[in-house]
Amino acid sequence: MAKAHLKLRESASELKSWKSSYLFSQETQDRIRKLLDEAILEMDILNQEISGASTEQKGLERRRRGDIKRVSILRSAISDVKKLPSEILEKVFYLLHGSGAVLLPPSKSRHFSPWSLGHICSRWRSILWASPLIWGQITIQVYNGLGINLHSNYHTRDVVKHVLLKTTMTISLIFGELETQAIFDIILVNSRRFRSLTLHSLHTDMFAVLLRQPSDAWESLEFLDIQLKTTGDINLNNTTSSFQTAPNLRSVAFLSSSTEYVPQLLLLPFAQLVDLSISFVELPVAAVYATLEQCLHLTLARMSARCDNTFDAHRTMTLHHLQKFNLTTTYEDFFDWDRFLQPFITPSLSSLILNSQRVPIPGVASLLLRSACSLINFAVETWSPYERNEDIESLLGLLPNIKRLVVSWVVPSSYHSENLCPTGSATPPPEARKLEGRSDWLP
Repeated sequence: MAKAHLKLRESASELKSWKSSYLFSQETQDRIRKLLDEAILEMDILNQEISGASTEQKGLERRRRGDIKRVSILRSAISDVKKLPSEILEKVFYLLHGSGAVLLPPSKSRHFSPWSLGHICSRWRSILWASPLIWGQITIQVYNGLGINLHSNYHTRDVVKHVLLKTTMTISLIFGELETQAIFDIILVNSRRFRSLTLHSLHTDMFAVLLRQPSDAWESLEFLDIQLKTTGDINLNNTTSSFQTAPNLRSVAFLSSSTEYVPQLLLLPFAQLVDLSISFVELPVAAVYATLEQCLHLTLARMSARCDNTFDAHRTMTLHHLQKFNLTTTYEDFFDWDRFLQPFITPSLSSLILNSQRVPIPGVASLLLRSACSLINFAVETWSPYERNEDIESLLGLLPNIKRLVVSWVVPSSYHSENLCPTGSATPPPEARKLEGRSDWLP
């Protein structure tokens, strides 16, 4: 290759000495073309070598970055605990479920069965004791199906208690059965430290205990998410809620299969709330409406007496009515949304979200026509009486003043009711379909 390159250079030197006016013979031109082809081939070979070297260099750089990361991890494993990655430490409080995969220190990686919780907490306890303040968020999931008995598991209670005592944090618990009382007691002792509290599958007796805490028990609480698991008939109607005096509470999410516990949660400082979400599962519409109307209107009256602009800080209100309603409910049993929502439709309410399978469009349309609200985020899944399309037309005519409107009809073909739609029909009649294809009403 070197000799060929030298030959090309010598040939080029000879050509430089020739005058530009010299006319090459055909033989010379053929020789030049041959030299040109060889030069191009040589150039292509060099380009390929350069490209290969660049690819190899990139590969070496990737290996180098991997080595640097590996060295950093190994150094962290034997140095100050504060240098350990937070995602590794979070595995300590991710109580196993499913396959039970757990990430151990970088030097070892294996899978533990769900029964190995005590071993894991024992292995990591020294790390947590050394520096509990590195936590920003702790998620504790307790599932009864794992057979974890927290009363007899010293390491679990010990580690959780130590971290909670020294940290102001966000905490989320998914409760199983009542053997979780050990951790629940720790939460009650440290309630003043929580900014966010999520309690799913919470038993009603535990919920009653939360409500009966001292008035200053939730002084740091900003977010509350409770999903009740009904285990018995417990009358909480005369219980005073300690959440009423939570000074920083901004967001409340509540799910229940009973309306019995709603008053204790809704008697809150609504002027402080930014988001309110209420969800009910497997309840008759009439029961939900009666409870919400009583509680929300009572709250409105109490707050209006103290502050004229009750809902100035209340930007979003979400009312969820989950499925599994009684399908024999007739149109007359629907909510009177005009009467129910009228006090809450104010110029300060910028987002109203209604998720329901049983909201009659005409009632909502007439409500919006009379309201002063110009910014409404309105999402409805409804079973609508199609024979009243003039009200739907009126609702669509409001859209220039409405921020966003999403309307969808959910009509099961197996449902038969002369009040809702033609027998056995899952599609709107012709007079309802005249709205299809219109784009002028879209925001």
